[in-house]
Amino acid sequence: MFVRRRSRSTHLALALLTVVLLALGPNAAARDEIQAISVATNQVEYVNATGLNTVRAIANVSYSGNLANLDPVRFDWYDPGASTPFRTTYVRTSPVASSVARAEDSWIATREGTGFNVTATVNVTRGSATKLSAYTLFNVVAPRVSTWITRDFDSPGRVTLDPGLGPYGICSDTTVAVGTELVVQAGTVILFCRDTGLFINGILTVDGLPASKAYFLSHQADMRAGDWKGIVFRSSALPDSIIANAVIQATTTGLTVATTSVRVVNSMILLASGPAVRLIQSASILSGNTIGAADVGIRIETSVGPILEANDISTTRIGILVTDSSVRLTGNDVSRCREAGVQALRSVVDVLGGTFRENGDRSIFLSHSQSARIVGVTLIGGNDSVRAEDSTDLLIASSALSGARYRSVYFVNVSAILENTTLAAQQSDLVLVASNTTLINTTYIVPELLVSSVLTVKNYLHVLVETNLGQRVPNASVNVTADGVVLSILRTDGNGWRRWLLLTDRVVDTNGEQEMTNVVHVLIDGFRVIASPREADMRTSHMERFIALSIGPASYANIGVDAFLLLLLAALLGLLVLAIPLYRRRKEARSARPRPMPGELVLDPGAVYAILHERPDRAFLLFAEEIAGGAKGLAITRLYPEDVRSRYRIDTATVLWMSRSFGNDSLNPTNLGALAHEIERFVSGKQNSIVLLDGLEYLVVQTDSRQVVRFVQTLVDIVSVHKSRLILPFDQRAFGEADLSLILRDLQTL
Repeated sequence: MFVRRRSRSTHLALALLTVVLLALGPNAAARDEIQAISVATNQVEYVNATGLNTVRAIANVSYSGNLANLDPVRFDWYDPGASTPFRTTYVRTSPVASSVARAEDSWIATREGTGFNVTATVNVTRGSATKLSAYTLFNVVAPRVSTWITRDFDSPGRVTLDPGLGPYGICSDTTVAVGTELVVQAGTVILFCRDTGLFINGILTVDGLPASKAYFLSHQADMRAGDWKGIVFRSSALPDSIIANAVIQATTTGLTVATTSVRVVNSMILLASGPAVRLIQSASILSGNTIGAADVGIRIETSVGPILEANDISTTRIGILVTDSSVRLTGNDVSRCREAGVQALRSVVDVLGGTFRENGDRSIFLSHSQSARIVGVTLIGGNDSVRAEDSTDLLIASSALSGARYRSVYFVNVSAILENTTLAAQQSDLVLVASNTTLINTTYIVPELLVSSVLTVKNYLHVLVETNLGQRVPNASVNVTADGVVLSILRTDGNGWRRWLLLTDRVVDTNGEQEMTNVVHVLIDGFRVIASPREADMRTSHMERFIALSIGPASYANIGVDAFLLLLLAALLGLLVLAIPLYRRRKEARSARPRPMPGELVLDPGAVYAILHERPDRAFLLFAEEIAGGAKGLAITRLYPEDVRSRYRIDTATVLWMSRSFGNDSLNPTNLGALAHEIERFVSGKQNSIVLLDGLEYLVVQTDSRQVVRFVQTLVDIVSVHKSRLILPFDQRAFGEADLSLILRDLQTL
């Protein structure tokens, strides 16, 4: 009985279902056939010009069941901001893939605007009230061109765009084919519609001029980053392309070079939503370009040999981003980048010259770098001047790292050498974490060492050997020991010098510091050398002078002095002693002569002149007279350079400010070695040069008097070797009697 009742129930249910289906009609089998609908136009932007104003709307419908049971797709077209459509059409679908159907509608634009709307709608089931919709926006812009480019450049040989036929317009991706060279002349303007680009498989030659550039711009009147794709060099492009004096603007990526090389010079690449320039496996050369208003200025990936020189990069997130590459950066100016001026990951980077200013978090950031050189670079401001992590063989030389808000140098697990460099941050000059660093002739204040870090401080020593008569001694033996260990046994050169002895001053680690005792011993056959051996204080780079006294007549032959000449000299000295009383009587008989004015003085080449006065006015007047007479002048002063130029009328002279302030015209007063180097660099190879150094008193405050004495002695040697002239105005009260005597010993007093 149970089975029979269940059987009757089953048959009854089937019968009822059949009745319901018959009542609902054939559409019941097609319920829930539509899963989704989407719509898009074939372009984002159209131009209201014949051939460029046909808008195609394409709707894709995902469904299940029988395609024949789908209703047509309804297309509604709206003007910008309108609530009712200006055009409505119904289009039947056709299959394009399994369970996907498509419907298309077109409208020929007759007006312009931003934000046209086309909506596609379809019933979920045939004839039902439930619908699915999707919409998309597009723009129609007014024509701004004279000639439209509607096909690829594929004619063999050279194709030249005549600037007189422009502006040119491109509204679809356009290719320069293999075997074709596209030449864009000065003054040519090419406007690109949205989401289009220029692709180079052949050669692109952009031949602009500084006063008449070639322009690659967005067709939009209000250009914005990301309007068009940019210029792309593909791997088939020959490495003969050049872009000179061009403007590339409002792109996603301004210039992409992949597996080929391009030379880009004196161009402007601005306003990019991605990198302004992207190099992939490329040895391209970028020189003298202005790059900015982009996410990344120049992005370099897996490349060997690209060269970036004298480019101006600013207002990007990262100025130059290098990954897995070997690159040389020479003389670039990188400023106001939000995260980093240069960021290099797993790369070999040479940064040679250039300026990095106010680059947000880090001016230069290195990570996992096996070798990097930062030489002759000025880094100003930002949070950290140089930050490096997990890197080896890093060299920072002849550079100035100043004004960082936090740290000049921040190393984490790094081995590095800093040479002839100035560190001057607002908080910490040098922070080392698990790092091994050597400072050579480098200015800093107090380092911070953390987690097993080691800091070695070294400086340069110059040794000068001469006789008590002022004769330079060649081939003298110079023996140097450090903590009793012999470092070197050297000889003086033909002018009595043994220069650039690199000696360790101290070694500092997290447990404390160990000062080194450096001893210099000068030996000459037949001579006794005063104060030899003696300890050299190597807290700063400096010069040590050794005086040799003869211990036998025959020994003069060792330094090339003839005995007869010595006898003659002795006779002359005797005559001088006899003549002194007669000279004094004649002097008393004469009236006093007035002190000569600056213009009446003759400053001899190779001489150093001291002017002992509280104020440097007389020295500057004398310096100005020499400049007016044609001398090449360098003034290093405690006065502000602009005030000096206007007060003393020395516009043609180089004026540097002796100050711990930051700038290209400033010299750090604590680095006496760098001051001496700057003076030697200026006078080297110059005829009729003169230097004024104002501020010895300030140097005493910043260092100490004995260092200043050695510094002045070094300047005497520099001026003598290069036949220059040096004026030293200073207040003698700043020095003790012994130090003043040592300073004035080799100077002439005016």
